[in-house]
Amino acid sequence: MAGAERSSTAAEMDVDLELSRGGEGPSFEFAFNSQNFSDRLLRIEVVASEDVGGRSLPDSSCHEEKGDAGQNIESSSAMVDTPLLRVKTVYINSAILAARSPFFLKVVLLLFLKIHVFYYQIMLSEKFLPSKLFSNGMKESDQTHPTLRIANSEENAVMELLSFMYNGKLTTPEPAHLLDILMAADKFEVLSCMRLCSQLLAKLPMTTESALLYLDHACSISMASEVHCSIVRAKKFLANKYKNYTKFQHELMNFPLVGIEAIFSSTDLHVTIEDNIYIFMLTWARARYPELEERRKILSSHLLPLLFSNGMKESDQTHPTLRIANSEENAVMELLSFMYNGKLTTPEPAHLLDILMAADKFEVLSCMRLCSQLLAKLPMTTESALLYLDHACSISMASEVHCLIVRARKFLANKYKNYTKFQHELTNFPLVGIEAIFSSTDLHVTIEDNIYIFMLTWARARYPELEERRMILSSHLLPLVRFSHMSCAKLQKVLTCTDDDIDHDQVNKPGQVPSQPLPRLFQSGQIISHPLNLAGLDFTLVARCNIDQPSGLYSFGLFLVIIEKLKGSVTVDYEFAARTRGSGKFVTRFESKTTFTGSLMIGCDDVFGIPWQMFIADDNLFIDDVLHLRADWRVLEQQEPEA
Repeated sequence: MAGAERSSTAAEMDVDLELSRGGEGPSFEFAFNSQNFSDRLLRIEVVASEDVGGRSLPDSSCHEEKGDAGQNIESSSAMVDTPLLRVKTVYINSAILAARSPFFLKVVLLLFLKIHVFYYQIMLSEKFLPSKLFSNGMKESDQTHPTLRIANSEENAVMELLSFMYNGKLTTPEPAHLLDILMAADKFEVLSCMRLCSQLLAKLPMTTESALLYLDHACSISMASEVHCSIVRAKKFLANKYKNYTKFQHELMNFPLVGIEAIFSSTDLHVTIEDNIYIFMLTWARARYPELEERRKILSSHLLPLLFSNGMKESDQTHPTLRIANSEENAVMELLSFMYNGKLTTPEPAHLLDILMAADKFEVLSCMRLCSQLLAKLPMTTESALLYLDHACSISMASEVHCLIVRARKFLANKYKNYTKFQHELTNFPLVGIEAIFSSTDLHVTIEDNIYIFMLTWARARYPELEERRMILSSHLLPLVRFSHMSCAKLQKVLTCTDDDIDHDQVNKPGQVPSQPLPRLFQSGQIISHPLNLAGLDFTLVARCNIDQPSGLYSFGLFLVIIEKLKGSVTVDYEFAARTRGSGKFVTRFESKTTFTGSLMIGCDDVFGIPWQMFIADDNLFIDDVLHLRADWRVLEQQEPEA
């Protein structure tokens, strides 16, 4: 029977791995590492794991600048100047990676900002503006290929992750490999892969080896909800298997700290006399940690609290003593009462949250469930929403309050989507509230300049200390600003200003890239596409509202731009088309053959031949308020300059 069960599980895993795409979108397996379907070459530098202090997949926000050899994405600041073991190169499609991963979207946006500045230089005939701004650790150069430096322990997981981002599939059912991929997906923000890894791990049978593996793996905050169930299962498995610990003392001597904690924190542990547990812990610690200072730290912070846990301490009397902060007093008293009668006496959100935190600390799961259920039934208000977002949340509480946090963010985003009406009120909001509102895709924005100005004003009022304000702006607020949507004048001012509030050399995380197809534009609006590489040249599309100076009439213009300085001339055959509601097909609107020489932008000022107001009101062009455009072009001839 056991063999049949294992075969059944293996068969199920094979099916899951084969069908793992699960509605995540179309497969681009054909394009993986294919030069024909790629626009960038990703250079992967592999260094020894020991050279980075044994760290595995650290936070993606840690970067280092590389010089002029290309864009560099550092996996860890500890990898600086370490010898390379090997170098790999992979052809990548930046649009596919950006669609799968916010991390790679930020990398693509760096190049996008460079394009935007270059576009303004063309329009205004000014000298090229500095490119090393809002850099997120990326160094601009004449090359367009990013470099990724990783530890050799990460190599297989990163390669599997890159493949997944194209085909939505995983090839391994092994717990250790799936955990490595999960950590890589967490680091590079590939949420669909995180979900799939956690689902596959949940279906695997639990063993001592896999349980210790789950507990011993580093878990970031963003991963907490994904691996929570596996961690809970692992703890329960170990606690149940080794509850009669005296039979397994020899085996337990080889267990890591996380395994010992899981077993001896269980309330089902078979104990004849507590002295034996103390003796075992002391013996285990002496064997595992020969250094005195480290051993004392492990005993005091991890093991001895399991004997006198959660604030309990022994005394000469037979009565335990519990020491708590005064802010916990009411919640702890309510919790003690609940443990007798199963009831709570307060309906206030703030009090319920305090009780929830106390129940989490003292592991009263039934009270945690009741608090979260009561909170879920309460009507959402601005005050309660900010309270939920601003409360500290432990790993074990994450699943209990997750729904509340999601509801709170949605409530604030919906109530304050027309933020200009509430600017005075918003100046008193905490950071978590501002992030919830301005990260919403439903925000009403007439011009992105106003968002940037508000963020700067809010930060100056809330954070008078310069260093703290710069940190909040660069790591929390500026990533929410879509710089590609800002007006030409304002963007130039931002890029060239010497304002102390903005640290141009500090690692930043740029915001969103505008997507295509195009939404209905304002008259001041313009949108620039992702870069597209053809015949060794980087092109981009620019859609904007044009004004005819003699008549003063506005119209829709679409242009093709080469985003690098030409040394000779390039002849291009191009065509613009738009999808119509009636036929559902793309209809050619403009076509031409042009040679790029001095000018780096070609196109049509009036693609549809109608005034702007008629254009944006045409429901045959806008399908569900979206204009679908297609541009086709081919390079016919390239000529080098004469000597």
